[in-house]
Amino acid sequence: RIFGAAASSLIELFGDAAQSVFALIDRHSIRCAPSRKGWILAAHSPGALSMIDERCRDWRSRGADVEVLSADAIKTLTGSGAYAGGLIDRRAGSIQPLAYARGLARAAQANGVVLFENSRAHSLLREGGAWRLVGSDFDIRAERVVIATDAYSGSLLPALERSLLTVSSLQIATEPLPAEIDATILPAGACLSETRKVAVYMRKGPRGELLIGGRGPVGNRRPDSLYRVIHSQLVKIFPAVRNLQVKYRWQGKVGLTFDELPHLHEPEPGLHIGLGYNGRGVAAATVMGKVIADRISGGALADTIPVTKLSGIPWRSVRQPMLAAAISYYRLRDRLGLGA
Repeated sequence: RIFGAAASSLIELFGDAAQSVFALIDRHSIRCAPSRKGWILAAHSPGALSMIDERCRDWRSRGADVEVLSADAIKTLTGSGAYAGGLIDRRAGSIQPLAYARGLARAAQANGVVLFENSRAHSLLREGGAWRLVGSDFDIRAERVVIATDAYSGSLLPALERSLLTVSSLQIATEPLPAEIDATILPAGACLSETRKVAVYMRKGPRGELLIGGRGPVGNRRPDSLYRVIHSQLVKIFPAVRNLQVKYRWQGKVGLTFDELPHLHEPEPGLHIGLGYNGRGVAAATVMGKVIADRISGGALADTIPVTKLSGIPWRSVRQPMLAAAISYYRLRDRLGLGA
């Protein structure tokens, strides 16, 4: 409804996002522990199975390699009896995101791109037919500017920050799994996320560690209690890891749009903005980058994503604390097993 006639092509574009990522990895020989063993969407309760069935039918009608999993099948693929069923999308997989970003940077440099780290821009001005970008140690002009800061958008373009809600995403990683445990948890190498409102997501890393993440607080707080909540969820799903040490933990910000869809904005000539990946930025931002590049160069994907107006979220100052309250509410419901 939001994108009208373009909705179908948009679904196809983002549905093939995993292929876009893995194609770039192959093309540029990026060493980022790629593993294309599928993605499992696990139904945390019987009430979620109807949604699983509907989603599977939709994707299969578009030719996707997607299959519904019974409770027994998902237990075999995950090593956990915590789920009522689910689906597996065999197009998907996992990577090490930082290594992927660095690999893309190296590929860009190999093609003549000059990168400037630690160069924060303080102002963006339109002067004549060009843009002027000023920072503490630079003053440059360009015909076109791409803003790709998503949840980290600051005061450079205030309307951009007002167009998003932000929430934290926390992750932890265990020590490498002992062989006897490793053989039972996600044995086929798939990654997994849940149908809960405040879902967790997990995968195994290249050194045999088990990683799990989930939504954290709104804002920049990093309470230890939430890391403990995520760890307790991991142990509940996989009791065998109870005594394993947590070796790493970290947090980042996720940008949420009001309609839960990614957006392409061009508020002025030569200013291109892609944002709003709602927690799926590795694949979705890769696709958005291709679209923006084609809009600049006249490539095949130039008109795939409709340009939308850059506008603030209504009542954003109220919605941000409401989002924090909603996360706490749904986390409580999930703990009580009340479903989505």
